[in-house]
Amino acid sequence: MNAKHPIRVVARQTGISSHLIRAWERRYGAVSPERTESGQRLYSEADINRLKYLKAAVDSGESISQMARLKTEDLAGIISGGENQGIVPPDSKRSDYPDADTKLKAYLDEALVAVGNFEIDRLEAILMKASSEFGRPLFLERLIDPLMMNIGDAWKSGDLKTSHEHAATAIIRTFLGTLTRAYRPIESSPIIIIATPSGQRHEFGAMISSIIASSDGWNAIYLGPDSPADDIANVARHKNARAVALSIVYPSDDPRIIPELRSLRKLLGDDIAIFIGGQAAESYRDVYDEIGAQYIGNLPELRDHLRRLRSRR
Repeated sequence: MNAKHPIRVVARQTGISSHLIRAWERRYGAVSPERTESGQRLYSEADINRLKYLKAAVDSGESISQMARLKTEDLAGIISGGENQGIVPPDSKRSDYPDADTKLKAYLDEALVAVGNFEIDRLEAILMKASSEFGRPLFLERLIDPLMMNIGDAWKSGDLKTSHEHAATAIIRTFLGTLTRAYRPIESSPIIIIATPSGQRHEFGAMISSIIASSDGWNAIYLGPDSPADDIANVARHKNARAVALSIVYPSDDPRIIPELRSLRKLLGDDIAIFIGGQAAESYRDVYDEIGAQYIGNLPELRDHLRRLRSRR
């Protein structure tokens, strides 16, 4: 079920006051939230995303009366195309709150304690609370991504038992799956295929990338872990995808990776962009220039590359 948020949460995530959100609704039909029986407004993730685009456009000098008439995909195109003219894309800042890093670090520490104490319900509650307070990109970049890296490192070092790691990752996988389903692509959205290559079973980086792409207006088709090059290419060509994104996490010396990447480029042709990231991705950089792939060092880089690619018609 798609998440719904009260106006106070929307105000925090968008940086728009509750009063102004209501005014934009009444005067310009900017968004149309659902209503409870008592009349409380409930906003979807799509509503929040649209409001962020509207704010970015208005902050750059555009008229709300004109911008509110546009479809969300057209707003996204205006924002992406206007970055060089001083338009700030939504979520491009690390946070709307000066103490966001401190709060997210506290959430991270709490989550790690919950994992170590095998308090799975508490871990889920922490994730729910943090996701409602912060926008998706910030939540994923500053909490989920480092949380998964810390859990993995603790498991490898023996500080966490396999049972701890399995229980925590099950909760996080379910949580990420819910976020992935929160975005409904529109017909005109560009398509990106996201997966891990053959032999790569660590899927969290790919799942996070899927949510990031979806929140930026892409139709992200997630194929899951351990996907052979021919399967990825078949879907990409069938769906007329503009890009393929791969996550490579472990190990850093897998002999299957380079042949798979070469095969993927050959099957895709030259017109489909390839983005490659993950903890072990840098180990295979020698082949990226050869196949025309772009190395992605972190989530903000992925968002930047996707926005630039989308702005090119």
